[in-house]
Amino acid sequence: MLSLVRKYLWIIHLFAIAICTYFFAQTASNYISTIFYVGSDPEVKETAVKPGEVKRQVSSLESYVIIAERDIFNSEAMLPGAELEEAEEVEEEPTSTTAVKTSLPIKLLGTLVVGEGKDRRSSATVEGGQPNSKATVYFIDGDETFGPGVKIVQIMPRRVEFVNGKRFEFVEMGGMEGLSIFRPPEEVHQGAAGKSSEGSPPSKGDETAEIAPDAEGKVAIDQREVDEALTNLDKLYTEIRIVPNFKDGKAAGMKVLSVKPGSIFSKLGLRRGDVLERINGLELDIKSGMELFAQLKSAKNLTVDLQRQGQNKSLEYEIR
Repeated sequence: MLSLVRKYLWIIHLFAIAICTYFFAQTASNYISTIFYVGSDPEVKETAVKPGEVKRQVSSLESYVIIAERDIFNSEAMLPGAELEEAEEVEEEPTSTTAVKTSLPIKLLGTLVVGEGKDRRSSATVEGGQPNSKATVYFIDGDETFGPGVKIVQIMPRRVEFVNGKRFEFVEMGGMEGLSIFRPPEEVHQGAAGKSSEGSPPSKGDETAEIAPDAEGKVAIDQREVDEALTNLDKLYTEIRIVPNFKDGKAAGMKVLSVKPGSIFSKLGLRRGDVLERINGLELDIKSGMELFAQLKSAKNLTVDLQRQGQNKSLEYEIR
């Protein structure tokens, strides 16, 4: 029996060593944990359980209404002055739909109507209303106007309606000595013939004669005749009818629809159907169409490039 116990005594030793090792490790662990243990901060713990802090964390959305009202991030993204512009637009609305005669110091010299007169290509030649008081061409929805706060609404053959501040106003062409350029060409010629028959009948040469070119191929024009024509712009604008010419959907000069017989334009050699393309090398468009007449006053030499019956032609003038 004793020999049997001695035979297996090493197992008892091993078991005892294991138990001792376990208790030793547990003791060492407890000792080390007490050295490095960091207790909870009483102040932090107290703060975490403060009623006020808990209440702040569960605040309702009403607490943030003041931030939304102040709109510190400008959520509406309204540009500076937008409110002012909107107010000005409201003020510009006319108080009446019936236009009244304007009191502005302006004079309507001529109009070019496209469609019903509300097309952006429609234009009106107005004198006055600006410091220079020169005849200027204005367009529907154009950047330039003949007065502050003025917006052109519609252009008619002898009348222009516009908004002036809060008033809906109009200006009309005055009494014309010539015939309206907005009548059909046949009526223009018939009217001219009838008008001539009432007074002293003009000679046949006065109605159709053109100024013959000199030896150099230039047409000589008397400066006095040009000055006389330009002193009466009302009559001048009734002696020719021109409209924009379009080719392949693009503006290509100005087309002559009618020329009053005996006028300065007929003497210059302009004919019905001519397409004026350039003046002194400058492209001609709807805005600069009447500048041909203004250049006659200051220029001494003038070259007009045109198309006549499908052929290119140049007319050279010398003002003496």
